[in-house]
Order: sequence, then structure tokens, then C-alpha cells
Amino acid sequence: MRISSLTCSLGDCRYHGAGLDRGEGTSNSAGFRNSVFAIQAWTLQRCRNGWHPSRVPFGYMQQPVLDANGRPKRRGSTVVGPSPEAVRLLRREMGLRLTGHSLDLIRETCLAEKLVPLALIPHYRRSTIEKRLKNVFYAALARPHDGYKSRFEWRGEQYEGKHEPVLTAEEWDALAATFGQRTAFKKLHDGLFARGALTLACAVPACGCKITYAPKKKPSGLTFHYYRCADGKRVHRERGEPQVNVRGDRILDQLGDAVDAVTLTEDIAHTIACALNQTHRAATAAKREAVTLYKAQLASLDDKENRIVDLFAAGSIDADPFKRQQARVREERDALFDKLQAAETEADDAYLVTADRVLELAKNAKQLWEGRTPAEQRDFLARLVCNPRLDGRTVRFDLRKPFAVLAQMHGEGKRGRPRRDSNPC
Repeated sequence: MRISSLTCSLGDCRYHGAGLDRGEGTSNSAGFRNSVFAIQAWTLQRCRNGWHPSRVPFGYMQQPVLDANGRPKRRGSTVVGPSPEAVRLLRREMGLRLTGHSLDLIRETCLAEKLVPLALIPHYRRSTIEKRLKNVFYAALARPHDGYKSRFEWRGEQYEGKHEPVLTAEEWDALAATFGQRTAFKKLHDGLFARGALTLACAVPACGCKITYAPKKKPSGLTFHYYRCADGKRVHRERGEPQVNVRGDRILDQLGDAVDAVTLTEDIAHTIACALNQTHRAATAAKREAVTLYKAQLASLDDKENRIVDLFAAGSIDADPFKRQQARVREERDALFDKLQAAETEADDAYLVTADRVLELAKNAKQLWEGRTPAEQRDFLARLVCNPRLDGRTVRFDLRKPFAVLAQMHGEGKRGRPRRDSNPC
């Protein structure tokens, strides 16, 4: 057995003959152990000398030491690099990471900018990017000394290295701080309900997870847009329920029932508008009457307090009864003043403007829905519905308060006068 093909049983690297003579190893177990211990001692001494003892990361290479005649020696090597393309790629990845980009966006950006070498493209994945950005091999020492200017890790321990670093110590600290934090820029999914103004949740109360986009791509290139519960709490899995995938167009069709529910005819919209105007005028008149009444009561309390002060000044009442009566009058005045402030806040025309917009939207809901793209239909539905949730393959939703009232009137055929809600949403 040759030592050059010996595998170290206590490490992860394969010894290739660098650093030891190419002699024949012993065949007994004692000789084998001695060979292993020799390899370990050599690798440890090489780490202490500032050179990585095994395969180096992307951008570097092990170069044999040359003798006085320029020929490679039989033992010993140094780490050379980094290559220019590795420096460009790594610094670009670092810059994107420091600005909050996710690993997926870093990958797409570097590929689009053609910074990835051709040999690296088949294996250029987010996992390799993360591994490279977390590799201390590219970092410099904070205080270089005696030819040691970088660092590397070997078998769980860090050593000072002599190879050329790519990142400064400050850049490495900033880069290391980005891991474990939420990124500011994430890859956006292309699903219709994966992002935007209208996203769905699971209807099961114990779950409530977000409905995620799960496209199915065929070898022909055709993509089916499916959605399913993320099941982050493992509720469905623990119940033994199968995964349910619902197509996006079916979700959109079920949400489209809200358009039919709120659509009003021209006559009904006109009747509601007239009733709202009449209610608005009546409410304004009632508030004005309340203001007049509260002002008269405040004037009466002022007269009452003046009479109490005159009696106290004339010596007709003592100090204690005077203070009690004065405090009671002032409490009544404060309560009336609060009522007066609330009454003076008259209903303005903004209420009618909002009502007219809601009615106009309800009249033209069908026309606004038809002929639009799916993305525009989704944005339009976001104005009508709230709390959309997926119950198996059924989409359930609630109408927003103004449209819920219109849908109730439209469904029950009521023609009663609408009243203002004391807490509109």
C-alpha cells in the first residue's frame, strides 16, 4: 500500500503525497497507525506555519514550492491566489448581502451580470453561496504580523494564514452579522395570491397558516399554478389529512362571487343615494338643535354659579356649602361642554362623497370585473373582500362593511332607509 493513496481515518481529507516521501508503508497495524500519526503531525505543523493543508476554497490553489532551479520540490506547497474572477464574484456577493439581498437574489444577480465562471455555473447554488460567504478563509486578520495576514479553519480550530485575503476584517464582521437576520430584499414569487393586496390563509382555526404558491412544472414547459396550506404547525400532517392543491384560476372564480353579491342596478343605487342624502340632512339638523340646547344650558349654569358667588359674598352661606355647590355646578358644566364639542362636529360632505364612491363602484362592479387581467381582478377584489381563507378546496371570505350592507340589501330585497353606522370601517 502506498502512502500517497492513504486516507486519514481521523480527518476529512485525502492525503495526496504532499509533505511526505513517496515510500512504501508498512503492512502491519502499527505501521499504519504510525503513518496516520505522521500525517496528522504534518497537517498540524502546516497549519501552524500559516498554510492550509488540504483543498483550498474557490479562487485559490496549492502551488508546489520551487527549488533554486525553478523545479517543484518533492514536498511542500503554498497557497496562491485569489484569482481575479473569484475576487469580482465574492465582492459582488458580499455587496449584495450587505444591502439586504437574499441568497436567491444574489444568485440571480450574479448570473445575470455574468460574474460566475463557466465551470462554476452548474454548481452555483444558494447553498454554495452561503458556504462561501461564511468561510473565514477569505477574511483578513485585524492585526497582520510576521507574514500572517489572513485566517482559515481546520478541524474546528482557526489558524492564522499567510495567503492573500479578499475581505478586510471590518467587511468580514459586517458580513457575518447579516446571517441570522431577516433580509430586506427577498425573491418574490410569481403566484397571483403569493403577494400583493390579497393573500389567503388556512380556514382551520388550529392552523391558520399562509396559503403558499406551489407551481407544478411539466417537462414540456407548461406550468400549473397551484396553492396549498403551508402547514407550518403540522396540523394537517398530524391529522393524517392529504395535501390539497387548488388551482389559482379556481380560487379567482370563487372570489369573483363577491362581484355578483355587491352589484346594484341603477334604480337601487339611486334610491339608496336619495335616502343617504335625506339621512345626512336630518342628522345635521339634529346636531344643530343639540348645539343650541347645550349652549342654553351652559348659560343657565353660568347664572347659577354667579348667584352662588353673590350669596357667599353677602354672607348668606358658609364656605363649605359654597365650595360643594360650586364644584357640582362646574362638574355639570364640564359634562355639557363635552357634549357641545361632540355636537359641533357636524356631519360634513366627506361622508356623502364616500357613499357616492361606494355606490358608483357597486353599479359598475360587473363592468370593472370583466375584461381585466387576473392581476387586475385580484386588486379589484382586494377592495371588496377581507379575511379570505381556504377551506379545503373552498374559498371563504367576508365582504367589507359598506359592501356587506349592500349585499344584504340586494340579497333580501330590502328597500329600507340606510342608516349611518356608528363605527364604520
